[in-house]
Amino acid sequence: HPDTLGSMGNLAYYLQAQGNHKAAEPLCREVLEGFREVLGERHPDTLNQLANLADVLRSRGALQEARAAVGTALEGFRENFGEFHFRVLKCRAIQAHIHLADPATAAEGRAAMQAAVTDMRHHLGAENAECRKYERVLATELAGGSQ
Repeated sequence: HPDTLGSMGNLAYYLQAQGNHKAAEPLCREVLEGFREVLGERHPDTLNQLANLADVLRSRGALQEARAAVGTALEGFRENFGEFHFRVLKCRAIQAHIHLADPATAAEGRAAMQAAVTDMRHHLGAENAECRKYERVLATELAGGSQ
């Protein structure tokens, strides 16, 4: 049932937020497959779970798979919602974060994260939790650290 899958997805998200990427990844995959079966490939909940999986994969260093997943999610969100919907903006930030994790694409990632954060501030407000999260990622990157 979609509600059960949503609750499982929330658990995977919180595991990821707590740094337990190893536990989050299989749960993300299970939820993603469930959403694909129940709602289809292009449903916003399926795409959201795909974006969340991309973020987990980034955390685990699986950057190639993360890039593919976030690219598919971003394309689907843009088709469904346009450029400045919350889910599109969050997905852009995840994509930028993936680029930041790779030294070969870090400069592109910094520019993309700056653009995503600027658009989040404008369209979602500076107090939005996701906006604040990615502002911290950008600040850490600009200070020479990594997340």
